[in-house]
Amino acid sequence: MNELGTRIRGLRGALSLEEFARKHGVALRTVANVEDGVPIRKETLLRIARRAKLTKDETDSLMVAWIRSKLGPDADGFWIEPKRETSNLTDCEDSKNCDSKLIDKIRSLPVRHQQEILKASDRPEVLASLKHLNSLYDRLKR
Repeated sequence: MNELGTRIRGLRGALSLEEFARKHGVALRTVANVEDGVPIRKETLLRIARRAKLTKDETDSLMVAWIRSKLGPDADGFWIEPKRETSNLTDCEDSKNCDSKLIDKIRSLPVRHQQEILKASDRPEVLASLKHLNSLYDRLKR
């Protein structure tokens, strides 16, 4: 069973193949096939996700498994950035509070981004441009 098949099997829980298929509006053979690692159509997977009332994050995670199943053996090097909660670093009350928030924010990033931040922080021209970049971003975001 591949990753997607394992995820669908987990969603099925104690339901029989027939019960799960009926409840989610798909053919019994489709459920059996996907659990056995046979490809499934994206529309079918999204129907299952909707009928199972999955959250957006759960649906996204299921879609990643679907993409990986489509890639087959090439999926080993496949990576999707997880969505991360953003913290507001602008509401720092004191330097200790800012230090703590900054450390938490950087720790939440992938290592390759941490390395780029460290490299950029050694360049005075990059640090000097941060205020302008943030101002520009804030204006574009409105």
